[in-house]
Amino acid sequence: MTLNDTTAAGSRAVPGLPTADRQAPRIRQAERRQRAMDALTVVGIAERAGARPTQLSGGQRQRVAIARALAGEPAIILADEPTGNLDQATGRSILALFEALNARGATIVVITHDTGIARRMPRRIEMLDGRIVADTTTTAATSTIQPAECQ
Repeated sequence: MTLNDTTAAGSRAVPGLPTADRQAPRIRQAERRQRAMDALTVVGIAERAGARPTQLSGGQRQRVAIARALAGEPAIILADEPTGNLDQATGRSILALFEALNARGATIVVITHDTGIARRMPRRIEMLDGRIVADTTTTAATSTIQPAECQ
């Protein structure tokens, strides 16, 4: 099976969720599919649940990747250049989604070279040549995007 053989909401779209053949509490296929659909709804592309990767835009694929992470209900999300291949509007909506998830208690670690994105984060750790050169915390992120815009 290749990535192109799966759909956005397919059972393999949520690899982090335990299945009957893995060691962990078992989650039935119906619940895995429901979590996948819920996550696709959160990122605003539930209507594309049956689409194959080749039928999705770059921004939609990015949202599917985020949905896959969300479906496993992680405490921490690592996002390496999450807006790097996106148009500005989609990038803003992804950042708004991260801000909303953070407000709900998730820890979001964003790795970026974009200072504009970094300024939006409530805590910034800057590195140079493998060393921390600054660690800044703000009382509130400087976002003007409302979480509803990401749906």
